[in-house]
Amino acid sequence: NVSFFQAEGGIRDDLVTGVQPGALPISRALRLLQSEEHEPLHRLRSILLDYSEVVRPVQEWATGAPLVANLRCGAWYAPRFDATCYFKSTDGHYGKWDFSLARVNYPFALLAATRGSALVVDSTRKGKVFPDSFARTLPIWACVMNRAVAGTLLEEGDDRLSGAGGKRWQELSLPPDLPRSEQHQIEQRLPEWIQKLSGSGFNLFALRGALRKPFRCFWLCTATLG
Repeated sequence: NVSFFQAEGGIRDDLVTGVQPGALPISRALRLLQSEEHEPLHRLRSILLDYSEVVRPVQEWATGAPLVANLRCGAWYAPRFDATCYFKSTDGHYGKWDFSLARVNYPFALLAATRGSALVVDSTRKGKVFPDSFARTLPIWACVMNRAVAGTLLEEGDDRLSGAGGKRWQELSLPPDLPRSEQHQIEQRLPEWIQKLSGSGFNLFALRGALRKPFRCFWLCTATLG
């Protein structure tokens, strides 16, 4: 299994100091709060908080799993990473879902398959639990890669497809809060993306040898860890 998680931004509770109640109009105070939220010091404090409350505890729990930064924002959330990947949120925007041949992330796929899991770190804007790169782009990528590899295994009669576990190579694993209608629309596009990958001449030989079980996504954030 491949485990994916994100670091979620925090909000300071001490943005305004030395201001007496009633000293500023509410509109002015709100603008001041919003501007303070974008100050470098606040951003760094938020990143440090996310690292200590999410990234580090998950690293300690998933011992041995490589830590991977989803470029570019994810690279802020730990002192060092074992690797990087690049899953764009735009490939997961509603109605514009896509599997990009420019972002196959093959080195990441080999790393996760060889090590048996991976922890991917990313961030998102305030008000969202997970970025679209995590909620849609990564699950689409995982399913396309699984089905493409399964197609080559089927041709050879590989025993990885036998029994109940064989069905898992075909599963599309999306966050449980995504509407069923959206999941259905994404599933309708999967054959097109698998054909695009298969017809690209991309060599899946090394991945086929390393991937003993299909990729599967899990999502962790401050809310799920709390």
